[in-house]
Amino acid sequence: VARNQYERMGSDVTMQCGTLENDASVSWKVNGTDVKAQHRLEGPRLLLNEVDLGHNGLYSCFQNPHGERRDTIYLHIGIKPDPPERVTATPIRFNARRLEVSWHSPSTWPDIDNFPLKYFLRYRPLIREQWQHVELSDSTSHTITDAYAGKEYIIQVAAKDTEIGTWSDWSVAVHATPWIEDPLPITSTTEGDFSTETKTSPIPSSNAPQKAEPPVGRAARLLTFFSPLLLGMLLLFMW
Repeated sequence: VARNQYERMGSDVTMQCGTLENDASVSWKVNGTDVKAQHRLEGPRLLLNEVDLGHNGLYSCFQNPHGERRDTIYLHIGIKPDPPERVTATPIRFNARRLEVSWHSPSTWPDIDNFPLKYFLRYRPLIREQWQHVELSDSTSHTITDAYAGKEYIIQVAAKDTEIGTWSDWSVAVHATPWIEDPLPITSTTEGDFSTETKTSPIPSSNAPQKAEPPVGRAARLLTFFSPLLLGMLLLFMW
């Protein structure tokens, strides 16, 4: 079973062939072929100079003279990675203190499956100068749960190759504000919403009671027309 060895880009690397003594004679192969990179041997140790991504691979050592394999090492070289890409921050509906942050690994990173990255998230409200930090393993998202309600935030992410790499530069800053409750719409008042008002009659011009005029109908008009005639007939009868 291969064991992992992590080294920094540009450094000089020494790999030890198991627990062999200093005077042991060994040979080395990488990915099944002889090591062709610039190197030197010191007993059971292989020394590689100024390693880069081309030195990544599976190294095996064999003890001479019979060629018995004594150790297998998977060498991981860390490239300061480029910053994470496509960082987004989204408010969470009905939660005034949360922001959902997500991002993508840098597209220039050669093999994210075999060489996973860890991430460093920083965020702060614009009204403050002090950053808050969160370190993550290989996750590409994080939910901020302690944001100030209604305050605009600035957010950035950096990446690093496991424990031995160098942190990338910060990503492009994104801005986001936690969810703010929508104000209730103003509704118009309908006619039925008003209470019935008691209406009063106009105040008369005089304090004296007002005598109502009798209605003038058809019978009254006929009486007015025939009254002189009846009076005449009555006087004639009396004579």
